[in-house]
Amino acid sequence: DLVLCLISGGGSALLAAPAPGITLADKQAVNKALLRSGASIGEMNCVR
Repeated sequence: DLVLCLISGGGSALLAAPAPGITLADKQAVNKALLRSGASIGEMNCVR
């Protein structure tokens, strides 16, 4: 059997596991702060 999975346009948002040493709550707080500050998607991706 062959399984092919193509992920595009927002695929990185599906990978919610934070890096070692960073909690999910930390990641959520940073994301909310970036949204409130008006950060562009490019700026948010740099932080991710």
